[in-house]
Amino acid sequence: MVVVLLHVLEIIRLKNGNKMYYTKKELMDGNSQVVEYYKNARIMWEQIDISDINLREVLFSKQLDFEKACGGRGMGAEIMVWSGIMQYMNNDTPNIQSAKTIYNAFIDSNCNNEVKQAARDAAKEYGI
Repeated sequence: MVVVLLHVLEIIRLKNGNKMYYTKKELMDGNSQVVEYYKNARIMWEQIDISDINLREVLFSKQLDFEKACGGRGMGAEIMVWSGIMQYMNNDTPNIQSAKTIYNAFIDSNCNNEVKQAARDAAKEYGI
């Protein structure tokens, strides 16, 4: 059963982009650390000033930190992006401008392609 679900998740990922693929996969595998990874990311985002003129460089410099604190390269890249954008979009009064600022900084950064694809997926998901 789990193998079938993972296969379905892989098909969805290939068809629709990542859209939190690693998070879903780890949850399906019963990885209880996923919640801790997102908590780590929230704490790390509290230390990032999104009004910084050099936000794209800041994000690039933090990528490895997120990956180390949030489950590795793929998982950490995904969590870095989604938690950064979701913090402004998952509430009663979404702050679209702040989410766009983060999205644009990711796209303009030297972060790897996994990060940039996750940013495109999150922007599409939230219509930003």
